[in-house]
Amino acid sequence: MSMLHARGLSLRYGPKVLLDGASFSLGHRDRVGLIGPNGSGKSTLMKILSGQIEPDAGSVQLVRRARAAYLPQELSELPPGSILEGVLSSVPGRTWLESRIDAAEAALAEVGRETVRQWFAAQVYAAAPVDDRVESIETVELVPRPGLVLEVDGGRVELDSSGAREQESAARAAFHAAHPEAKAEGPGPFPWRSTLRLRRYAAQVPQAVSIRFDDGTTELVRWPAEERWHRWVFDRPARVASVQIDPLREVLLDLNKLDDGRTREGTPAASARWTLEVQAWAGFLLALLGSL
Repeated sequence: MSMLHARGLSLRYGPKVLLDGASFSLGHRDRVGLIGPNGSGKSTLMKILSGQIEPDAGSVQLVRRARAAYLPQELSELPPGSILEGVLSSVPGRTWLESRIDAAEAALAEVGRETVRQWFAAQVYAAAPVDDRVESIETVELVPRPGLVLEVDGGRVELDSSGAREQESAARAAFHAAHPEAKAEGPGPFPWRSTLRLRRYAAQVPQAVSIRFDDGTTELVRWPAEERWHRWVFDRPARVASVQIDPLREVLLDLNKLDDGRTREGTPAASARWTLEVQAWAGFLLALLGSL
């Protein structure tokens, strides 16, 4: 699957031609190195792909929900303060959350400002951030493949491509004849292999992971704290439909809760999940106020 399509890109600076009808595609697993002498247009091409400059002709198309970014080799202006302050200031929602914390502290001044400050210093500011992510969901139908096949009686036969296709067609025909009302997202004549990949980028804490399948069933598995990444493989009649880390929202210090969940196909639910996270933090603060 291609993530980016460049078609007929052309760009000229005066008499110098940098791009002349360049076309190419990049897949989601591609890793590409761009090599050329100084002034040949490498940085210019990167800026065109990221949308920073417009070509004289041609177009760049990204798949839905994808975006391109460009990191220049030289930064014209560094953010003020230390590197740590610059990184923390880039965390989504941090400024808003700190402003709400400051407002809550001001409201509680008469009932023990120092108590609140000590609690936040120990439980929030001193705590290590968490950044666990669902990296990918891959599914493949386990149809007959060419090669050595083990028969029911224990014998082995060589199955060629034509024989594999015949077995697949016969099995699908028999299944649809027996299940004329079967839905596309339900179980079929062959099982599905679903492969899930999760990864940790910050503090290591134990997590619960909820896995939902196309047939409506769910399974809750544990991701131990000592594992930086984990890979699950499920061979079942139904494919994995979605994966959610921390389904009960027990880990509130995750840097970005939006990448804690993933569906097998694109979904516009990211904004809804962000709204739920804001509501969770607001409820947390209200509960704290009520306990003092």
